[in-house]
Amino acid sequence: MILIEPSKENIEDHFDKLKNPSTNNTYLRTVDIISMAVNTYSENNKEAHVLAKAILINKLYNTNIISIDKVANHIVEKNVHQSINTGKTQAVKEITSGHGVISKKKGSEYKFYSFATKYCFSHNPESFPIYDRNIDTALCEYKKMSINKEKKFINFKKSELKDYDTFIRVLSDFKSDFYLEDLPNDYIDKFLWSQGDAFLKNKKNKTLSMK
Repeated sequence: MILIEPSKENIEDHFDKLKNPSTNNTYLRTVDIISMAVNTYSENNKEAHVLAKAILINKLYNTNIISIDKVANHIVEKNVHQSINTGKTQAVKEITSGHGVISKKKGSEYKFYSFATKYCFSHNPESFPIYDRNIDTALCEYKKMSINKEKKFINFKKSELKDYDTFIRVLSDFKSDFYLEDLPNDYIDKFLWSQGDAFLKNKKNKTLSMK
């Protein structure tokens, strides 16, 4: 499957389609609902307020976190409010681990990296781009497509996208390489998410057809 060229025109067209009521897309409703909660409970120092936001983000973004109450308490204890407001990536790192939620299968603590980026994004979208599997996939596929085109963003290994500072650098270079600097993070996020989603579904269908 060939991904759509990440031009400004294509990305804006993609987002305009999302805003069209006839598409019945849930993305903008998800963002609106979470934004209402964040605006109502803007601070991150009260467990009930953080828990309400965390439950919504976990549910609407399908991050599948167990023991969300532990994670909410952890966010309060880490006192990340100022870091989120000022765009310090340390906030993502502090939310990701240290919460004490243990995988029974692996016997080690879960890394709630995707959730952490989505929590921070919901409070400060221009400082905290979202990481998830689909976006990871899209960036890796665009890297393959651009390997001989002298693009800056291709200088990463897949595993390095799990380091948030590297992930932000790759996204920044991606925007620069394709002249997307004036587009907001949510436009880039949703475009990459949709491209990664389409790629993975196509790959899954091909695998099933071969069985």
